[in-house]
Amino acid sequence: MDLRRALPVPLLAGFALFVGSLLAPAAHADQPGGLGVTVQTGANDQPVVVLTNQGTASCQVSPMALGTIDLTGVHQAGRMVEAIAMIPSFDEDLGFTISQHLRLLPAGASLRVPLDEVGTGPTGHALRTVSWSSAVTVGALYPFDPARPLTLAASYTAPDLTVTGRPLCEAGIAATGTAVTTGPAAAALTAPGDALSDHPTNWLLWVVLGTVALFAVVLAWVLTQRRRSRRRAGAGAMAVVLLAAAIGFGSPPAKAEATVTGGPGVANGVAGCLAGFNTPGGDPADIMNTLNKPSVHVTINLDTSGNNGENRIDPQNIFIYWDPDDTSMLSGHVPRIPCDELYHELFHASQDTTPQGVDVHECFDGSGNGTGIAIKEVEATKAENMLRRNRHETLRTVYGPNPLPPGKCRPSRPGDPLCHPSLGCPLPPSRAGQTTADPHVTTFDGRRLDFQAAGEFVVNKDIASVDPATAFQVQVREEPWRNSRQVGVNTAMAANVAGDRVEVFVQDGQMEVRVNSANHPLSSGPLPEGGDLIYTPRKAGPFLTIDWPDHSYTLVTMYSRSLTLIVVPAPIHNGHLTGLLADADGNPADDLHLASGSATGAPTYDDLYPKFAESLRITQQNSLFTYGPGTSTQTYTDRTFPDRNSAPSPRRAWAESACALYGITDPISLQNCVVDLANTGNSEFLAASMLTQANATSFQLGGGGTTLAVTKAGQQITVPFRGTAGQKLYVDVVASTLPSGCGWLRLQDPTGKLLAAGCIINGKGGIDVVVLPVTGSYLVVVDPPAGATGSVSMRLVSATDQQGGLTIDGPPAAIAVTAAGGLGRLTFSGQKGEVVYAGVPTSTLPDSCGSVSIQDLQQHRLGSGCVINGVGSIDRVTLPATGTYAFVLDPADAVTGSMQVRLTSATDQIGTIGVDGPTVTATIAQPGAVALLTFSGSVGERVYVDASGGTLADQCGVIFLRDPTGNTANGGCVIGGKGDIDATLLKENGTYTIVVDPSAADLGSVQLRVFRDTDQQGAISINGPAVTAAISQPGAVSRFTFQGSAGQKVAVSATGATFTGGCSVLQLKDAADQTLTSGCVLSGHGNTDVVDLPSTGTFTVVLDLGGGGIGQAQLQLTSG
Repeated sequence: MDLRRALPVPLLAGFALFVGSLLAPAAHADQPGGLGVTVQTGANDQPVVVLTNQGTASCQVSPMALGTIDLTGVHQAGRMVEAIAMIPSFDEDLGFTISQHLRLLPAGASLRVPLDEVGTGPTGHALRTVSWSSAVTVGALYPFDPARPLTLAASYTAPDLTVTGRPLCEAGIAATGTAVTTGPAAAALTAPGDALSDHPTNWLLWVVLGTVALFAVVLAWVLTQRRRSRRRAGAGAMAVVLLAAAIGFGSPPAKAEATVTGGPGVANGVAGCLAGFNTPGGDPADIMNTLNKPSVHVTINLDTSGNNGENRIDPQNIFIYWDPDDTSMLSGHVPRIPCDELYHELFHASQDTTPQGVDVHECFDGSGNGTGIAIKEVEATKAENMLRRNRHETLRTVYGPNPLPPGKCRPSRPGDPLCHPSLGCPLPPSRAGQTTADPHVTTFDGRRLDFQAAGEFVVNKDIASVDPATAFQVQVREEPWRNSRQVGVNTAMAANVAGDRVEVFVQDGQMEVRVNSANHPLSSGPLPEGGDLIYTPRKAGPFLTIDWPDHSYTLVTMYSRSLTLIVVPAPIHNGHLTGLLADADGNPADDLHLASGSATGAPTYDDLYPKFAESLRITQQNSLFTYGPGTSTQTYTDRTFPDRNSAPSPRRAWAESACALYGITDPISLQNCVVDLANTGNSEFLAASMLTQANATSFQLGGGGTTLAVTKAGQQITVPFRGTAGQKLYVDVVASTLPSGCGWLRLQDPTGKLLAAGCIINGKGGIDVVVLPVTGSYLVVVDPPAGATGSVSMRLVSATDQQGGLTIDGPPAAIAVTAAGGLGRLTFSGQKGEVVYAGVPTSTLPDSCGSVSIQDLQQHRLGSGCVINGVGSIDRVTLPATGTYAFVLDPADAVTGSMQVRLTSATDQIGTIGVDGPTVTATIAQPGAVALLTFSGSVGERVYVDASGGTLADQCGVIFLRDPTGNTANGGCVIGGKGDIDATLLKENGTYTIVVDPSAADLGSVQLRVFRDTDQQGAISINGPAVTAAISQPGAVSRFTFQGSAGQKVAVSATGATFTGGCSVLQLKDAADQTLTSGCVLSGHGNTDVVDLPSTGTFTVVLDLGGGGIGQAQLQLTSG
């Protein structure tokens, strides 16, 4: 449906502008699909970015500006337009939406991508861009004066997606093109029009319940036409005033104001939704009271980009982008319901009324596992589900490709990136060094530097190894980012793991692995010589842990098609290492041998290049990398790179704001974030800076202290105290007026060596427990960031531990921490392979996650859990060997308290289930147990899992399907005793497993049945007779093919449908299985919009009932 034709009032005026072009050179023969990028004036004078495939083969490209188009230059009246940084939120994962809209772009063909113009910002008119990645999404608003022309320059970045079929189109070196003026100098962005003032709307529908009746609802419209039709922003602000007669009552109090743009259709939709939100059960998350505050102003804009969204400029000015007619499918085959999605965005808006705004951190579940979803989206989607449940609508179980967690979120912690995925954080803390994507370096001893060379280099190598062939060693390959002469990135790494050569590299935008020169799947498993690979999918990018037999490990993750390495050597290597991350001897002053002689300051360009870089460069003989024919280490060597720094980027102010919005406070990390984001516009570098900050400010822990005042900017204060060898101390910061931060509260030993560092957050904090190594005089150092003054009140606490015992399947045991920094430890005996569950029925500790854990005798964490509202648990832990283990209570900061603990064994149900066979009952009889039912599957089969008769508590993610490699192929919910796992295409031969894994201590059963789906296949013709789509198996779909010609207009309709329930999806797909248009079948009928066929060939009409539905309908294909 063309919304521009549907709206009864004009949207935006015509657009005639200066446009800049960003021209890419012709693609090389080995780079099919390289794009040329230009900016032009489009229909209705709207600015469009034209993408031209300059390669020799077709490729996939996004027709959406959001997530792919970056404005590298915006000028008006001869001046640069400063961008406003924002954190965008969406009702659906933007990557998922982009993946659903990808189009095939033949060689030589062009695609016109309209820029996103919104009625937002200080001028009421702005261009909106969003840089998307799987880890971080950051936005920019470019406010402009509609009476003046613009000059634009743009670039296209391929989305960070895994695709099937043809590869993604790459933008090549478009990012360095030059803006040129192509429009007439006298042209203006908008035609002259009447002045338009905001017309506010009161949020709250005042309901008078004197006789439990709504006496009147008055919808008052005030419309001022300002500009001609426009794709995004509304021409005028529609004031929607919802009032109720208040007989016998005074006037209602002042309320928040909202402005609606886009015409009566949008305002009518908003008014109808708000009326529903203000009825009983219509606001289950209780957000309208927040939005009704007089200080809050929300603008709701029409947006047909394919994703409803929200962002703010400040807590008083919040903007929502919404399509009242969008009923397309969300991930998980759940239909969009416009009012539900508006509620989703209003939930974000309610959070954005607070100073801190939405929570951008990744949601970690109760077991400490990353979910791949930001906390803000988990919370908003769950609020949306509360509304859907009250309205008896289909619940959302996934957000993009990731299942919603069943319980509460805890945010990522500074130490999370440093912890081993199965052994937990090293105790005592090990030294960790890193080289971040772009690459910024933190040595093992904490020295920080940028190293932007091009070639292959030694990251670390143990020079004291008895056998050089098995020496602990990591190497890295650095290459220029795109065509930059100043920004380099890590594109590959290689490691010697006890004699095995492990390589990780970026190939076609994906992380790839080789072991001993052979390709290896990106999955977990042992290495031949005793090491391990542990793969952990995460929102922050794929995490691969390379594990050495001596408990050294390297974490490898990918940002913006570049690698970040965090290397954690076992203590045996300390002082014996050489390379980019230095020697791990505890002294940062000897980490670099610089020509300038500087021991602690930032190294200069001449310090690093060429001498220092050449000292680290590898040779062909000692390389750990595998090379293709005709390539060697010299292929990647460029001794002229990098150039010296040039003038600062014009986007520096935007980058500073964006980095600050995402919590980058460490001065060096912030500086690096600003430089990288300003020069690239790529949000992946912001994500890398977040990891850099986490590593650089949190890998030193422990300490002791007293009471101090910082009265002068730049002042550093040290306070001595006498300590005894073996003494266990904790520094408790009970109050502080210094700004929040980490790393500048430190503990030094009698030789001046740094022992530990701590944090002060919101006036409290400290340095975690440390055991003093020698008797002598220690120093607590307070060195706040530049310009900060204030006071800090601390106390030095002697930490004591509680010891006790615990028995599996025995009575509960009490455990307590009575002094700050202490911990409690209850030991128990277990057998190899035994699965245990720790329940906490009562606790006096505040809500926390990670404070309780099960550890082995080496203090390696085997599992951890949360304590929320006085109860908690540690879900199933499989004991790796027969021996002694411990339940450990270790509260954060200075927290004290007690709890009861009961340890039980969990016996899993293991069995089989037949495809198209009888129902099998899965029973969970003990806390922590799971049910595992296996069946054999073959490539190309589609299976559907039906769940019924359940007695488990309502939850999502309780049932899921694992493929033969152990990865999750699909998941589902059980609500009201019923649920399913939607039809899943099996991608390999082997044994598949249905897993029933309820949360916490939930017990019960559910009946499962597996169906093999056989899709209906047939043919349909344009303007031919109707065909019968008959679906007789849950999860099956109907497919009908036809031949069409390029430019032909067609639409699909459905009548006489016998199935009931929610939206059944009707789709039209091209030969590459890309969806061209879709619609819903509801109440027996439905249709798709008319669509122009993009090419001549075979197309397919698909009917997908979803949710296990069966029935039939008459389908007709007509010309538009």
